Amino acid sequence: LIIDLRGNGGGDSKCGSYLIEHFANSPYCYWPSDSTATWQKDLHNTIQPNKNRFRGTPYVLIDGGGFSTTGHVCSIIKEHQFGILVGEELGSTYTCNDNSLFGTLKHTSFQYRIPRTTFTTCANSFPKNKGILPDIEVLPTINDIVKKTDPQMKYVMEQIEINR
Repeated sequence: LIIDLRGNGGGDSKCGSYLIEHFANSPYCYWPSDSTATWQKDLHNTIQPNKNRFRGTPYVLIDGGGFSTTGHVCSIIKEHQFGILVGEELGSTYTCNDNSLFGTLKHTSFQYRIPRTTFTTCANSFPKNKGILPDIEVLPTINDIVKKTDPQMKYVMEQIEINR
């Protein structure tokens, strides 16, 4: 199983947890009991793996374009070793900010967003000032970019073939 989270800007935490449930091999916590995510009470409880889950170890492709819930999901995957993160340092970590106020400046029509709340997962053993790091770093070269090749996917496909 390959889960490609590259360039994923985030989304609903319930969707992130639902994804994890389908390959987690043990119970996990998403939000701590004192979390500011008060509208997601079910994610404050211990979450059980889905009975029909994938029973292998998935590869999860990541890059600097992964933010918000993507950081939450990857922090839980990495802390519990639910999968193998392959690629580049994620653009986010186990915390993210939202519950935003949106507005537009009157004279310039410039739109702004001011996040008001920090959301932190139970997987909080990582530095706040660094994105979630891959288990296996695979960086594209300038030639990969020019030729539009995908070294991370190539690496994972080779590993799957070797481990058949």
